Amino acid sequence: MSRRIEILTDPEIRKLKRGGYSVRFRIPPHHGLPESKSPRRKLQVRSIGAARKEAENYRRELEDEINDYRNITNITFGDYLKRWHEDRVEMGERAIGTLEVEELYIRQIDETALARIELKEIDENDLDNFKKENKRLGRSNDRQDKLLKLVKQVLKHAEVRREIKHNPSGAVENIKRDIKDKRKALTREDQQRLIEALESEDITGKTVVVRIAFSTGFRRGECLGLQWGDIDFKKKTINLTRQLTSKGEYAPPKFGGSGVIPIGDGLVRYLRRWKEKTSRQFYRGGRVPKESPVCRNNNGKQLQAANFDKWRRDWFVEHGLGEYTEIRVSWDSKGRKRYHKTGYKGYRLHELRHTMATELVGNADLKTAQTIMRHTNINTTAGYVHEIDENVRNAANLLDDMRESGSEPKRKEDQVAKDEKRFKEDRIGAMERAYKRQHGKCAECGKRFEKSEMVGGFITSLSKDGIQTTGNFQLLCKDCNMKMAVR
Repeated sequence: MSRRIEILTDPEIRKLKRGGYSVRFRIPPHHGLPESKSPRRKLQVRSIGAARKEAENYRRELEDEINDYRNITNITFGDYLKRWHEDRVEMGERAIGTLEVEELYIRQIDETALARIELKEIDENDLDNFKKENKRLGRSNDRQDKLLKLVKQVLKHAEVRREIKHNPSGAVENIKRDIKDKRKALTREDQQRLIEALESEDITGKTVVVRIAFSTGFRRGECLGLQWGDIDFKKKTINLTRQLTSKGEYAPPKFGGSGVIPIGDGLVRYLRRWKEKTSRQFYRGGRVPKESPVCRNNNGKQLQAANFDKWRRDWFVEHGLGEYTEIRVSWDSKGRKRYHKTGYKGYRLHELRHTMATELVGNADLKTAQTIMRHTNINTTAGYVHEIDENVRNAANLLDDMRESGSEPKRKEDQVAKDEKRFKEDRIGAMERAYKRQHGKCAECGKRFEKSEMVGGFITSLSKDGIQTTGNFQLLCKDCNMKMAVR
Protein backbone atom coordinates (compact mmCIF):
# COMPACT_ATOMS: atom_id res chain seq x y z
CA MET A 1 0.00 0.00 0.00
CA SER A 2 1.38 3.42 -0.94
CA ARG A 3 2.35 5.77 1.88
CA ARG A 4 -0.02 8.69 2.42
CA ILE A 5 1.39 12.07 1.43
CA GLU A 6 1.39 14.46 4.37
CA ILE A 7 1.76 18.26 4.63
CA LEU A 8 4.40 18.69 7.35
CA THR A 9 5.00 22.43 7.17
CA ASP A 10 3.40 24.96 9.54
CA PRO A 11 0.49 26.98 8.16
CA GLU A 12 1.00 30.57 7.00
CA ILE A 13 -1.65 32.52 8.98
CA ARG A 14 -2.31 36.24 8.37
CA LYS A 15 -4.61 38.60 10.22
CA LEU A 16 -6.93 40.51 7.86
CA LYS A 17 -7.54 44.26 8.19
CA ARG A 18 -11.33 43.88 8.02
CA GLY A 19 -11.37 41.11 10.62
CA GLY A 20 -10.72 37.41 10.55
CA TYR A 21 -7.68 35.48 9.31
CA SER A 22 -6.40 33.77 6.15
CA VAL A 23 -4.36 30.56 5.90
CA ARG A 24 -2.38 28.60 3.29
CA PHE A 25 0.11 25.67 3.25
CA ARG A 26 3.22 24.71 1.32
CA ILE A 27 2.33 21.48 -0.52
CA PRO A 28 5.11 18.90 -1.23
CA PRO A 29 5.74 17.54 -4.77
CA HIS A 30 3.11 14.98 -5.83
CA HIS A 31 1.71 13.28 -8.95
CA GLY A 32 4.42 14.75 -11.14
CA LEU A 33 3.79 18.29 -9.90
CA PRO A 34 6.50 20.43 -8.25
CA GLU A 35 6.29 21.89 -4.75
CA SER A 36 3.62 24.61 -4.58
CA LYS A 37 1.45 26.68 -2.27
CA SER A 38 -2.23 26.06 -1.62
CA PRO A 39 -4.90 28.71 -2.31
CA ARG A 40 -5.49 31.07 0.59
CA ARG A 41 -8.61 30.33 2.63
CA LYS A 42 -10.40 33.08 4.57
CA LEU A 43 -11.34 32.11 8.13
CA GLN A 44 -14.27 33.89 9.84
CA VAL A 45 -12.88 33.59 13.36
CA ARG A 46 -11.95 36.17 15.99
CA SER A 47 -8.89 34.65 17.74
CA ILE A 48 -5.57 33.21 16.58
CA GLY A 49 -6.30 30.00 18.51
CA ALA A 50 -9.50 29.44 16.55
CA ALA A 51 -7.60 30.22 13.32
CA ARG A 52 -5.08 27.46 14.12
CA LYS A 53 -7.87 24.95 14.65
CA GLU A 54 -9.49 25.86 11.32
CA ALA A 55 -6.04 25.64 9.66
CA GLU A 56 -5.74 22.02 10.78
CA ASN A 57 -9.10 21.23 9.18
CA TYR A 58 -7.84 22.86 5.97
CA ARG A 59 -4.65 20.78 6.17
CA ARG A 60 -6.68 17.53 6.30
CA GLU A 61 -8.81 18.62 3.33
CA LEU A 62 -5.70 19.36 1.27
CA GLU A 63 -4.09 16.02 2.19
CA ASP A 64 -7.28 14.15 1.17
CA GLU A 65 -7.23 16.00 -2.15
CA ILE A 66 -3.59 15.29 -3.04
CA ASN A 67 -3.89 11.65 -1.96
CA ASP A 68 -6.82 11.15 -4.32
CA TYR A 69 -5.05 9.50 -7.29
CA ARG A 70 -7.93 10.45 -9.57
CA ASN A 71 -6.33 13.91 -9.60
CA ILE A 72 -2.97 12.72 -10.99
CA THR A 73 -1.72 14.80 -13.92
CA ASN A 74 -2.69 13.24 -17.26
CA ILE A 75 0.91 12.84 -18.47
CA THR A 76 1.77 10.03 -20.89
CA PHE A 77 4.50 7.56 -20.05
CA GLY A 78 6.57 8.77 -23.01
CA ASP A 79 6.48 12.39 -21.81
CA TYR A 80 7.30 11.38 -18.25
CA LEU A 81 10.20 9.25 -19.50
CA LYS A 82 11.69 12.21 -21.40
CA ARG A 83 11.29 14.51 -18.40
CA TRP A 84 12.97 11.92 -16.17
CA HIS A 85 15.92 11.72 -18.59
CA GLU A 86 16.24 15.52 -18.84
CA ASP A 87 16.48 15.73 -15.05
CA ARG A 88 19.32 13.16 -15.06
CA VAL A 89 21.18 15.09 -17.74
CA GLU A 90 20.77 18.34 -15.80
CA MET A 91 22.04 16.76 -12.57
CA GLY A 92 25.21 15.61 -14.37
CA GLU A 93 25.70 12.62 -12.06
CA ARG A 94 25.81 10.02 -14.84
CA ALA A 95 28.58 9.33 -17.34
CA ILE A 96 28.12 10.90 -20.79
CA GLY A 97 28.14 7.49 -22.46
CA THR A 98 25.43 6.19 -20.12
CA LEU A 99 23.16 9.14 -20.89
CA GLU A 100 23.71 8.76 -24.65
CA VAL A 101 22.74 5.08 -24.57
CA GLU A 102 19.77 5.98 -22.38
CA GLU A 103 18.63 8.53 -24.96
CA LEU A 104 18.77 5.86 -27.69
CA TYR A 105 16.63 3.49 -25.61
CA ILE A 106 14.10 6.28 -24.93
CA ARG A 107 13.71 6.89 -28.67
CA GLN A 108 13.01 3.18 -29.18
CA ILE A 109 10.47 3.10 -26.33
CA ASP A 110 8.79 6.16 -27.86
CA GLU A 111 8.06 4.07 -30.97
CA THR A 112 5.86 1.68 -28.96
CA ALA A 113 2.26 1.96 -27.78
CA LEU A 114 3.40 2.11 -24.14
CA ALA A 115 4.71 5.65 -24.63
CA ARG A 116 1.18 6.91 -25.48
CA ILE A 117 -0.53 5.45 -22.41
CA GLU A 118 -1.13 7.76 -19.43
CA LEU A 119 1.33 7.11 -16.62
CA LYS A 120 -1.39 6.54 -14.02
CA GLU A 121 -3.20 3.98 -16.21
CA ILE A 122 -0.29 1.58 -16.91
CA ASP A 123 -0.86 -1.97 -15.65
CA GLU A 124 0.68 -5.44 -16.03
CA ASN A 125 -1.08 -6.09 -19.36
CA ASP A 126 0.47 -2.96 -20.86
CA LEU A 127 3.95 -4.15 -19.92
CA ASP A 128 3.28 -7.62 -21.34
CA ASN A 129 2.11 -6.00 -24.59
CA PHE A 130 5.27 -3.87 -24.56
CA LYS A 131 7.39 -7.05 -24.45
CA LYS A 132 5.43 -8.58 -27.33
CA GLU A 133 5.71 -5.42 -29.43
CA ASN A 134 9.48 -5.29 -29.01
CA LYS A 135 9.69 -8.90 -30.14
CA ARG A 136 7.58 -8.12 -33.22
CA LEU A 137 9.91 -5.23 -34.03
CA GLY A 138 12.77 -7.76 -34.29
CA ARG A 139 14.80 -6.45 -31.36
CA SER A 140 17.31 -8.84 -29.81
CA ASN A 141 16.64 -10.41 -26.43
CA ASP A 142 19.44 -8.32 -25.00
CA ARG A 143 17.89 -5.09 -26.27
CA GLN A 144 14.36 -6.12 -25.18
CA ASP A 145 15.65 -6.80 -21.67
CA LYS A 146 17.41 -3.43 -21.44
CA LEU A 147 14.31 -1.55 -22.63
CA LEU A 148 12.08 -3.35 -20.13
CA LYS A 149 14.50 -2.67 -17.27
CA LEU A 150 14.55 1.03 -18.18
CA VAL A 151 10.73 1.11 -18.10
CA LYS A 152 10.77 -0.57 -14.68
CA GLN A 153 13.35 1.92 -13.41
CA VAL A 154 11.18 4.85 -14.46
CA LEU A 155 8.03 3.34 -12.93
CA LYS A 156 9.92 2.83 -9.67
CA HIS A 157 10.97 6.48 -9.82
CA ALA A 158 7.31 7.50 -10.27
CA GLU A 159 6.21 5.27 -7.38
CA VAL A 160 8.79 6.69 -4.94
CA ARG A 161 7.72 10.24 -5.81
CA ARG A 162 4.02 9.42 -5.25
CA GLU A 163 3.18 10.00 -8.92
CA ILE A 164 1.48 6.61 -9.34
CA LYS A 165 -0.50 4.67 -6.78
CA HIS A 166 0.45 1.21 -8.06
CA ASN A 167 3.70 0.06 -9.70
CA PRO A 168 2.88 -2.93 -11.95
CA SER A 169 6.48 -3.77 -12.89
CA GLY A 170 7.00 -6.21 -10.00
CA ALA A 171 4.59 -8.69 -11.58
CA VAL A 172 6.39 -8.70 -14.95
CA GLU A 173 9.43 -10.93 -15.45
CA ASN A 174 12.58 -9.74 -17.14
CA ILE A 175 13.62 -11.19 -20.49
CA LYS A 176 16.33 -13.82 -20.71
CA ARG A 177 19.25 -12.16 -22.43
CA ASP A 178 21.44 -13.67 -25.13
CA ILE A 179 24.74 -15.04 -23.90
CA LYS A 180 27.36 -12.56 -25.09
CA ASP A 181 31.11 -12.92 -25.32
CA LYS A 182 32.70 -11.66 -22.13
CA ARG A 183 35.34 -8.99 -22.18
CA LYS A 184 38.84 -10.42 -22.39
CA ALA A 185 42.45 -9.37 -22.77
CA LEU A 186 44.40 -9.91 -25.98
CA THR A 187 46.71 -12.91 -25.95
CA ARG A 188 50.43 -12.22 -26.33
CA GLU A 189 50.23 -13.55 -29.87
CA ASP A 190 47.35 -11.21 -30.73
CA GLN A 191 49.18 -8.29 -29.12
CA GLN A 192 52.19 -9.01 -31.33
CA ARG A 193 49.96 -9.28 -34.40
CA LEU A 194 48.32 -5.95 -33.58
CA ILE A 195 51.54 -4.01 -33.04
CA GLU A 196 53.15 -5.46 -36.19
CA ALA A 197 50.12 -4.42 -38.24
CA LEU A 198 50.24 -0.89 -36.81
CA GLU A 199 53.98 -0.50 -37.42
CA SER A 200 53.93 -1.92 -40.96
CA GLU A 201 50.89 -0.13 -42.42
CA ASP A 202 50.47 3.47 -43.52
CA ILE A 203 49.74 5.63 -40.49
CA THR A 204 46.32 7.34 -40.46
CA GLY A 205 44.15 9.08 -37.90
CA LYS A 206 42.30 5.80 -37.35
CA THR A 207 45.38 3.67 -36.73
CA VAL A 208 46.53 6.38 -34.30
CA VAL A 209 43.42 5.73 -32.15
CA VAL A 210 44.26 2.02 -31.95
CA ARG A 211 47.93 2.74 -31.21
CA ILE A 212 47.11 5.18 -28.39
CA ALA A 213 44.50 2.84 -26.88
CA PHE A 214 46.93 -0.09 -27.01
CA SER A 215 49.76 1.81 -25.28
CA THR A 216 47.78 3.83 -22.72
CA GLY A 217 44.47 2.03 -22.13
CA PHE A 218 42.56 5.21 -23.05
CA ARG A 219 38.88 4.86 -23.89
CA ARG A 220 37.71 5.59 -27.42
CA GLY A 221 36.33 9.04 -26.60
CA GLU A 222 39.53 9.97 -24.74
CA CYS A 223 41.65 9.06 -27.79
CA LEU A 224 39.37 10.98 -30.15
CA GLY A 225 39.32 14.03 -27.87
CA LEU A 226 43.10 14.52 -27.86
CA GLN A 227 44.59 17.71 -29.30
CA TRP A 228 48.23 18.26 -30.22
CA GLY A 229 48.69 20.67 -27.33
CA ASP A 230 47.95 17.80 -24.93
CA ILE A 231 51.06 15.86 -26.01
CA ASP A 232 54.48 16.77 -24.61
CA PHE A 233 57.11 14.93 -26.66
CA LYS A 234 60.01 16.07 -24.46
CA LYS A 235 58.49 14.92 -21.18
CA LYS A 236 56.81 11.96 -22.94
CA THR A 237 53.39 12.64 -21.42
CA ILE A 238 49.77 13.16 -22.47
CA ASN A 239 47.63 15.66 -20.54
CA LEU A 240 44.18 14.06 -20.60
CA THR A 241 41.52 16.76 -20.14
CA ARG A 242 38.57 15.82 -22.37
CA GLN A 243 36.77 13.15 -24.34
CA LEU A 244 34.77 13.29 -27.57
CA THR A 245 31.24 11.93 -27.18
CA SER A 246 29.40 9.93 -29.82
CA LYS A 247 27.52 13.18 -30.64
CA GLY A 248 30.79 14.88 -31.57
CA GLU A 249 30.85 17.09 -28.47
CA TYR A 250 33.70 17.58 -26.00
CA ALA A 251 33.12 16.57 -22.36
CA PRO A 252 35.30 15.85 -19.29
CA PRO A 253 36.79 12.33 -19.13
CA LYS A 254 34.66 9.62 -17.55
CA PHE A 255 34.39 9.89 -13.74
CA GLY A 256 36.78 12.86 -13.73
CA GLY A 257 39.73 10.77 -14.91
CA SER A 258 41.84 13.77 -15.95
CA GLY A 259 45.57 13.89 -15.43
CA VAL A 260 49.04 13.75 -16.96
CA ILE A 261 49.77 10.26 -18.27
CA PRO A 262 53.32 9.04 -19.10
CA ILE A 263 53.79 7.34 -22.49
CA GLY A 264 56.49 5.05 -23.86
CA ASP A 265 59.15 5.64 -26.49
CA GLY A 266 57.35 3.56 -29.11
CA LEU A 267 54.17 5.66 -28.89
CA VAL A 268 56.23 8.88 -28.89
CA ARG A 269 57.90 7.88 -32.15
CA TYR A 270 54.57 6.84 -33.66
CA LEU A 271 52.94 10.17 -32.77
CA ARG A 272 55.94 12.11 -34.08
CA ARG A 273 55.60 10.35 -37.42
CA TRP A 274 51.89 11.16 -37.50
CA LYS A 275 52.47 14.80 -36.61
CA GLU A 276 55.01 15.14 -39.41
CA LYS A 277 52.57 13.56 -41.86
CA THR A 278 49.78 15.81 -40.55
CA SER A 279 51.99 18.85 -41.16
CA ARG A 280 52.73 17.79 -44.75
CA GLN A 281 49.20 16.67 -45.56
CA PHE A 282 47.11 19.44 -44.03
CA TYR A 283 49.43 22.41 -43.28
CA ARG A 284 51.86 22.35 -46.26
CA GLY A 285 54.73 21.38 -44.00
CA GLY A 286 54.03 24.20 -41.54
CA ARG A 287 53.34 24.21 -37.82
CA VAL A 288 50.45 22.07 -36.58
CA PRO A 289 48.20 24.18 -34.26
CA LYS A 290 48.06 23.01 -30.65
CA GLU A 291 44.25 23.13 -30.60
CA SER A 292 43.87 20.91 -33.69
CA PRO A 293 42.67 17.29 -33.21
CA VAL A 294 45.22 14.48 -33.18
CA CYS A 295 42.80 11.95 -34.68
CA ARG A 296 41.62 13.18 -38.10
CA ASN A 297 39.86 11.62 -41.05
CA ASN A 298 41.29 11.77 -44.57
CA ASN A 299 39.75 15.22 -45.08
CA GLY A 300 41.56 16.66 -42.09
CA LYS A 301 38.40 16.98 -39.98
CA GLN A 302 37.81 15.62 -36.49
CA LEU A 303 37.42 11.83 -36.61
CA GLN A 304 33.97 10.81 -35.33
CA ALA A 305 33.17 7.76 -33.21
CA ALA A 306 30.70 6.10 -35.61
CA ASN A 307 33.06 6.29 -38.59
CA PHE A 308 35.95 4.99 -36.51
CA ASP A 309 33.94 2.04 -35.14
CA LYS A 310 32.96 0.85 -38.62
CA TRP A 311 36.57 1.04 -39.81
CA ARG A 312 37.90 -0.61 -36.63
CA ARG A 313 35.68 -3.69 -37.01
CA ASP A 314 36.80 -4.18 -40.62
CA TRP A 315 40.45 -3.62 -39.67
CA PHE A 316 40.32 -6.10 -36.79
CA VAL A 317 38.76 -8.71 -39.08
CA GLU A 318 41.44 -8.08 -41.72
CA HIS A 319 44.16 -8.79 -39.16
CA GLY A 320 42.63 -11.87 -37.57
CA LEU A 321 41.33 -10.16 -34.44
CA GLY A 322 37.64 -10.66 -35.22
CA GLU A 323 35.15 -12.00 -37.75
CA TYR A 324 31.69 -11.38 -39.18
CA THR A 325 29.13 -14.16 -38.86
CA GLU A 326 27.27 -13.01 -41.99
CA ILE A 327 28.38 -11.13 -45.11
CA ARG A 328 25.72 -10.42 -47.73
CA VAL A 329 26.45 -9.07 -51.20
CA SER A 330 24.13 -6.74 -53.14
CA TRP A 331 24.29 -4.23 -55.98
CA ASP A 332 23.13 -0.63 -55.81
CA SER A 333 21.20 1.30 -58.49
CA LYS A 334 24.46 2.07 -60.34
CA GLY A 335 25.49 -1.57 -60.48
CA ARG A 336 28.17 -1.25 -57.80
CA LYS A 337 28.85 -4.21 -55.53
CA ARG A 338 28.00 -3.63 -51.87
CA TYR A 339 28.88 -5.75 -48.83
CA HIS A 340 26.60 -5.91 -45.79
CA LYS A 341 28.53 -7.25 -42.80
CA THR A 342 26.71 -8.22 -39.61
CA GLY A 343 27.29 -10.24 -36.46
CA TYR A 344 30.78 -9.02 -35.56
CA LYS A 345 32.53 -11.28 -33.08
CA GLY A 346 35.99 -10.59 -31.78
CA TYR A 347 38.01 -7.98 -29.94
CA ARG A 348 36.68 -4.48 -29.40
CA LEU A 349 38.67 -1.34 -28.78
CA HIS A 350 37.76 -1.32 -25.08
CA GLU A 351 39.45 -4.70 -24.70
CA LEU A 352 42.76 -2.97 -25.32
CA ARG A 353 42.03 -1.25 -22.00
CA HIS A 354 41.41 -4.67 -20.42
CA THR A 355 44.72 -5.83 -21.89
CA MET A 356 46.48 -2.83 -20.37
CA ALA A 357 45.07 -3.59 -16.91
CA THR A 358 45.96 -7.28 -17.19
CA GLU A 359 49.56 -6.56 -18.19
CA LEU A 360 49.90 -3.92 -15.46
CA VAL A 361 48.82 -6.32 -12.74
CA GLY A 362 51.26 -8.88 -14.13
CA ASN A 363 54.12 -6.43 -13.54
CA ALA A 364 52.90 -4.26 -10.64
CA ASP A 365 50.47 -4.30 -7.73
CA LEU A 366 46.73 -3.75 -8.12
CA LYS A 367 46.82 -0.30 -6.48
CA THR A 368 49.36 0.93 -9.04
CA ALA A 369 47.22 -0.47 -11.84
CA GLN A 370 44.19 1.37 -10.42
CA THR A 371 46.10 4.67 -10.49
CA ILE A 372 47.24 4.23 -14.08
CA MET A 373 43.80 3.08 -15.24
CA ARG A 374 42.19 6.05 -13.44
CA HIS A 375 39.50 3.96 -11.74
CA THR A 376 37.77 5.42 -8.69
CA ASN A 377 37.22 1.94 -7.20
CA ILE A 378 39.88 -0.76 -7.00
CA ASN A 379 37.22 -3.42 -7.55
CA THR A 380 36.62 -1.94 -10.99
CA THR A 381 40.30 -2.47 -11.81
CA ALA A 382 40.11 -6.04 -10.57
CA GLY A 383 37.22 -6.66 -12.97
CA TYR A 384 39.47 -5.59 -15.87
CA VAL A 385 42.10 -8.22 -15.11
CA HIS A 386 41.97 -11.50 -17.06
CA GLU A 387 44.08 -14.60 -17.25
CA ILE A 388 46.53 -14.91 -20.14
CA ASP A 389 47.03 -18.40 -21.56
CA GLU A 390 50.82 -18.09 -21.46
CA ASN A 391 50.75 -17.19 -17.77
CA VAL A 392 48.37 -20.07 -16.99
CA ARG A 393 50.70 -22.55 -18.71
CA ASN A 394 53.76 -21.12 -16.95
CA ALA A 395 52.01 -21.37 -13.58
CA ALA A 396 51.01 -24.98 -14.27
CA ASN A 397 54.60 -25.88 -15.25
CA LEU A 398 55.93 -24.11 -12.17
CA LEU A 399 53.68 -26.15 -9.86
CA ASP A 400 54.63 -29.41 -11.58
CA ASP A 401 58.33 -28.63 -11.24
CA MET A 402 57.90 -27.78 -7.57
CA ARG A 403 56.09 -31.06 -6.87
CA GLU A 404 58.69 -33.12 -8.70
CA SER A 405 61.73 -31.47 -7.16
CA GLY A 406 60.29 -30.80 -3.74
CA SER A 407 61.64 -27.24 -3.89
CA GLU A 408 61.28 -24.07 -5.87
CA PRO A 409 62.74 -24.62 -9.39
CA LYS A 410 65.19 -22.32 -11.12
CA ARG A 411 63.55 -19.73 -13.36
CA LYS A 412 63.41 -21.00 -16.94
CA GLU A 413 64.75 -19.00 -19.85
CA ASP A 414 62.45 -16.07 -20.50
CA GLN A 415 60.42 -16.02 -23.71
CA VAL A 416 62.08 -12.75 -24.66
CA ALA A 417 65.51 -14.38 -24.40
CA LYS A 418 64.32 -17.13 -26.73
CA ASP A 419 63.06 -14.58 -29.22
CA GLU A 420 66.36 -12.70 -29.06
CA LYS A 421 68.31 -15.91 -29.71
CA ARG A 422 66.10 -16.77 -32.66
CA PHE A 423 66.51 -13.27 -34.08
CA LYS A 424 70.32 -13.34 -33.83
CA GLU A 425 70.50 -16.74 -35.53
CA ASP A 426 68.31 -15.66 -38.45
CA ARG A 427 69.05 -11.95 -39.05
CA ILE A 428 68.63 -12.31 -42.84
CA GLY A 429 65.27 -14.02 -42.38
CA ALA A 430 64.20 -11.21 -40.03
CA MET A 431 64.92 -8.64 -42.75
CA GLU A 432 62.93 -10.69 -45.27
CA ARG A 433 59.95 -10.86 -42.92
CA ALA A 434 60.15 -7.16 -42.08
CA TYR A 435 60.29 -6.21 -45.78
CA LYS A 436 57.24 -8.35 -46.47
CA ARG A 437 55.42 -7.05 -43.40
CA GLN A 438 56.07 -3.43 -44.41
CA HIS A 439 54.99 -4.12 -48.02
CA GLY A 440 58.37 -2.84 -49.23
CA LYS A 441 57.85 0.57 -47.65
CA CYS A 442 60.07 2.53 -45.29
CA ALA A 443 58.61 2.38 -41.76
CA GLU A 444 59.28 6.11 -41.31
CA CYS A 445 58.43 7.94 -44.56
CA GLY A 446 56.19 5.29 -46.12
CA LYS A 447 57.91 5.34 -49.52
CA ARG A 448 58.55 2.12 -51.43
CA PHE A 449 62.16 0.90 -51.88
CA GLU A 450 64.02 -2.19 -52.98
CA LYS A 451 65.23 -4.31 -50.09
CA SER A 452 68.86 -3.57 -50.98
CA GLU A 453 68.12 0.16 -50.55
CA MET A 454 66.90 -0.27 -46.97
CA VAL A 455 68.63 -0.57 -43.61
CA GLY A 456 67.48 -2.61 -40.65
CA GLY A 457 67.17 -1.03 -37.23
CA PHE A 458 65.42 -1.38 -33.89
CA ILE A 459 62.26 0.59 -33.13
CA THR A 460 63.44 1.03 -29.53
CA SER A 461 67.22 1.23 -29.59
CA LEU A 462 69.31 -1.16 -27.52
CA SER A 463 70.75 1.83 -25.63
CA LYS A 464 67.21 2.55 -24.41
CA ASP A 465 66.59 -1.03 -23.22
CA GLY A 466 65.22 -2.20 -26.55
CA ILE A 467 65.26 -5.93 -27.28
CA GLN A 468 66.55 -7.79 -30.32
CA THR A 469 63.29 -9.35 -31.50
CA THR A 470 61.25 -9.32 -34.70
CA GLY A 471 58.58 -7.15 -33.08
CA ASN A 472 61.17 -4.45 -32.31
CA PHE A 473 62.79 -4.60 -35.77
CA GLN A 474 62.01 -2.40 -38.78
CA LEU A 475 63.42 -1.41 -42.16
CA LEU A 476 64.16 2.22 -43.04
CA CYS A 477 65.39 3.94 -46.17
CA LYS A 478 68.91 5.31 -45.89
CA ASP A 479 67.73 8.92 -45.51
CA CYS A 480 65.32 8.12 -42.68
CA ASN A 481 67.94 5.94 -41.03
CA MET A 482 70.30 8.94 -40.96
CA LYS A 483 67.56 11.15 -39.48
CA MET A 484 66.81 8.59 -36.79
CA ALA A 485 70.51 8.40 -35.95
CA VAL A 486 70.64 12.20 -35.48
CA ARG A 487 67.67 12.08 -33.08
